[in-house]
Amino acid sequence: MKILASILALFFVMTAKAQSPESWSLAACIQTAFLNSPVLQQNKLNADLSQNQLLQSRMAALPSLQTTLGQNYFWGRAIDPYTNQFSDQSSQSQSLSLNSSVTVFGGMAQRHTIKQNQFLAQATQLDIRQSQDQLSLAVLVAYLQVLSADDAIGITEKQLDLSKAQLERTSALVEAGSMAPHALLELKAQLANDELSLITAKNTKKLANLALCQVMNMPLKEINLERLSAADKFMGLYDGTKEQVEEIAIKSFSVIKAADLRIESADWGMNAAKGRMLPTVSAFGSISTRNSTTAPLDFRTQLSANLFKYLGFELSVPIFNGLQNRTRWQNAQIAQKIAKVQATGARLQLSQAIEQAYLTMQTAFSRYQGVSQQARSLEASFESTNTRFNAGNLNVLDFTIAKTNLDRAKMNLIQAQYEYIFRTKVLDFYKGIDFKNNN
Repeated sequence: MKILASILALFFVMTAKAQSPESWSLAACIQTAFLNSPVLQQNKLNADLSQNQLLQSRMAALPSLQTTLGQNYFWGRAIDPYTNQFSDQSSQSQSLSLNSSVTVFGGMAQRHTIKQNQFLAQATQLDIRQSQDQLSLAVLVAYLQVLSADDAIGITEKQLDLSKAQLERTSALVEAGSMAPHALLELKAQLANDELSLITAKNTKKLANLALCQVMNMPLKEINLERLSAADKFMGLYDGTKEQVEEIAIKSFSVIKAADLRIESADWGMNAAKGRMLPTVSAFGSISTRNSTTAPLDFRTQLSANLFKYLGFELSVPIFNGLQNRTRWQNAQIAQKIAKVQATGARLQLSQAIEQAYLTMQTAFSRYQGVSQQARSLEASFESTNTRFNAGNLNVLDFTIAKTNLDRAKMNLIQAQYEYIFRTKVLDFYKGIDFKNNN
C-alpha cells in the first residue's frame, strides 16, 4: 500500500506538471515537499521499525521450533554410540533431533509487550501525519509569500506605467510652456523611485521563490503558482471561536493523539516489566534419533530403533538476577511518568499556540480592514488629485505625495491580505481542515 501511495503521489505531481508545465497548485507543491522531505522519510522508517517490533513481539509468543543435524567422527579409544562401550575402532555417527518449547505462563509479559508495541506503532503513524501537517503549513507560508511578491510586482508595474504616462504628459506641457521645467525633474525622480521599487519587488519574489523551492527540497527554478481563491474574494471574519478551535484540536490533533497513545504504550510496558518479575512456566519437548557405522543394522532401521521422545515442564522463579527485572520495572514507571508529562506539555503548547494564533488572526483582520479602508480613501483622493494635476491646477510635489501615499497603501493592503489569509489557514490547520483542497 505504501508503494502504491508513493506511485500515485508521484503520478499526481507529474500529471499536474504535464497539464501545466509552468503552473503549480498548492496541492502539487505540498505533495512534492512530501516526496522530497528527509524528515518525513525518517518518520516513515520509524513507523516501519515500530511495525517490525510489533511483529517480533507477536512472533515471540509462538512456540519455538528448531531441528539439529549432527555428524560425528570417532577414532582412538572412544565410546561407541551404539554399544555405549569403549572401543578402539574408528567409526561415524549421525544424529537428528526436533525440539520445541513454549511459555505457558510468563506473568502476561508477552501479551503486555504486544499491547505496548501496538500503541507505539499507532503513535508513530500519527507522527507521520503530524510531520505532513507541519510541512504543509510551511509550504503554505512560502506559497503565499510568492503570491504576495507577485502581486506587489503587478502593483509596482502599474505605478511605473502611471509615472511614465505622467512624465510624457508633463514633458509635452513643459515643451509647450504650460508648465515649469522643474516639474519634469521631480517626475523623473519619481520615475526613478518607481523603477527601484520594481527591482526590489522582483528581487523579493526571487527570494520567495527560493524559499518555496527549499521547503520542497528541490533545485531552484522559476515557479508560476496558481492563484488561491481566498486571495481574490472578500475575506470576512474567521468562522469559529478560539474555544471551538481548541476543542476540535484537542480531539483531532495528531500530536495529542500520539502523546495519549504513548501513555497507553507506557502503561502496557509497565505491566510487561511487572510480569517479568513473576515465575515462568514453560513446556518443552523433543524427538531425536541417531545411527552409527558400528551398528550391525541398516540406516533406516537404526533411525527407527533409536527414536527418543520426551515432554517436560519447567518452573522458573526469579530470585536474584542483578536486579535487572526490578530495574526494568522502575524504568517502566519512569517512562510512564515521562509520557504523561509529555502529553500534558503537548496540550499546554497546543492551547497556547491556538490562543496566540487566534489573537494574531483577529489583529490581522483588524489591520486588513483598516488598510482596506485607507486604500479606498486614498484611491478616491488620488483620482481627484490626478485630475487636478492633469488640468494644471496642482503642483508636482502634491501629486507626488498623493501618489506615494497611495502606492504605500496598496503595498500594505497586499501584505495585510496575505497575512490574514495565512492566519486563517493556521487556524484551519489546528482544526484539522485540509487546506490543500480548501483554497
